[in-house]
Amino acid sequence: MTAAELIHSRADHLLPNMGLTTWKAGEVRKGDVSTAKNYLKEDEIEGLNRIVTMWLDFAEDQAKRRKQVFMKDWEQKLDDFLRFNERRVLPNAGKVSKRAAEDYARAEGGGSGLKARWMWPSSASEKASVRFS
Repeated sequence: MTAAELIHSRADHLLPNMGLTTWKAGEVRKGDVSTAKNYLKEDEIEGLNRIVTMWLDFAEDQAKRRKQVFMKDWEQKLDDFLRFNERRVLPNAGKVSKRAAEDYARAEGGGSGLKARWMWPSSASEKASVRFS
């Protein structure tokens, strides 16, 4: 699942904090709802952090050994690395664009201002009353 597909599938104004599990400041802000990582559960974050750390360690090792690797080769190396670690490799860019996911998340949040209340609405009528400041 792409980041955009994740946002589109998990942003839900009926859930507390719109389904977000993390956000930057003490309250949910407009930018938080369009960041896919903010919808991940704790175990998903841990897995993401683990695989990213392993990939960066691999890339650093390649650089320290002065292995010449061209940008066009990194995509294949990443796919091979993910397969080796028994992770799913995305076959394409997905069916939801970044823009569509952001628009969807903002619509679910009920506004387009800079920040929202800390608790998102739990009903359609409350959704209509949310104001961003």
